[in-house]
Amino acid sequence: MFAGSAFQLQEKLHEDRQTRVYRARRTADDLPVVLKVHADEQSLTAAIPQYRREFEITRALGVVPGVIRVYN
Repeated sequence: MFAGSAFQLQEKLHEDRQTRVYRARRTADDLPVVLKVHADEQSLTAAIPQYRREFEITRALGVVPGVIRVYN
Protein backbone atom coordinates (compact mmCIF):
# COMPACT_ATOMS: atom_id res chain seq x y z
CA MET A 1 0.00 0.00 0.00
CA PHE A 2 2.80 2.47 0.86
CA ALA A 3 5.94 2.07 -1.25
CA GLY A 4 6.20 -1.65 -0.73
CA SER A 5 7.01 -2.26 2.91
CA ALA A 6 8.51 1.16 3.66
CA PHE A 7 5.97 1.69 6.46
CA GLN A 8 4.34 -0.56 9.01
CA LEU A 9 0.79 0.62 9.69
CA GLN A 10 -0.19 0.56 13.34
CA GLU A 11 -3.54 2.31 13.62
CA LYS A 12 -6.05 4.15 11.46
CA LEU A 13 -6.54 7.55 13.07
CA HIS A 14 -9.06 9.05 10.67
CA GLU A 15 -10.96 8.22 7.50
CA ASP A 16 -13.37 10.24 5.44
CA ARG A 17 -14.42 10.38 1.81
CA GLN A 18 -11.17 12.02 0.69
CA THR A 19 -8.38 10.96 3.05
CA ARG A 20 -7.11 8.32 5.43
CA VAL A 21 -4.68 9.07 8.24
CA TYR A 22 -2.56 6.34 9.82
CA ARG A 23 -0.13 6.06 12.71
CA ALA A 24 2.80 4.05 11.36
CA ARG A 25 6.53 3.33 11.65
CA ARG A 26 9.06 3.79 8.90
CA THR A 27 10.72 0.39 8.57
CA ALA A 28 14.14 1.77 7.57
CA ASP A 29 14.76 3.40 10.96
CA ASP A 30 11.68 2.62 13.11
CA LEU A 31 10.75 6.33 13.12
CA PRO A 32 7.14 6.90 14.26
CA VAL A 33 5.22 8.74 11.52
CA VAL A 34 1.72 9.81 10.61
CA LEU A 35 0.73 9.10 7.00
CA LYS A 36 -2.01 11.05 5.26
CA VAL A 37 -3.11 9.35 2.06
CA HIS A 38 -5.73 10.13 -0.53
CA ALA A 39 -8.58 7.64 -0.40
CA ASP A 40 -9.54 7.78 -4.08
CA GLU A 41 -6.63 7.20 -6.47
CA GLN A 42 -8.67 8.37 -9.46
CA SER A 43 -8.98 11.92 -8.09
CA LEU A 44 -5.44 12.03 -6.64
CA THR A 45 -4.13 14.34 -9.37
CA ALA A 46 -6.64 17.01 -8.36
CA ALA A 47 -5.70 16.67 -4.67
CA ILE A 48 -1.92 16.99 -5.11
CA PRO A 49 -1.88 20.84 -5.02
CA GLN A 50 -3.82 20.81 -1.73
CA TYR A 51 -1.45 18.26 -0.18
CA ARG A 52 1.52 20.26 -1.40
CA ARG A 53 0.14 23.46 0.26
CA GLU A 54 -0.49 21.60 3.52
CA PHE A 55 3.06 20.24 3.41
CA GLU A 56 4.60 23.68 2.73
CA ILE A 57 2.60 25.40 5.48
CA THR A 58 3.49 22.73 8.03
CA ARG A 59 7.16 22.76 7.01
CA ALA A 60 7.26 26.58 7.27
CA LEU A 61 6.12 26.39 10.90
CA GLY A 62 9.37 24.70 11.84
CA VAL A 63 9.51 23.29 15.35
CA VAL A 64 6.38 24.33 17.22
CA PRO A 65 5.22 22.40 20.30
CA GLY A 66 2.16 20.35 19.46
CA VAL A 67 2.63 20.61 15.68
CA ILE A 68 3.85 17.66 13.65
CA ARG A 69 7.16 17.82 11.75
CA VAL A 70 7.19 16.96 8.09
CA TYR A 71 9.72 14.76 6.35
CA ASN A 72 10.54 14.66 2.65
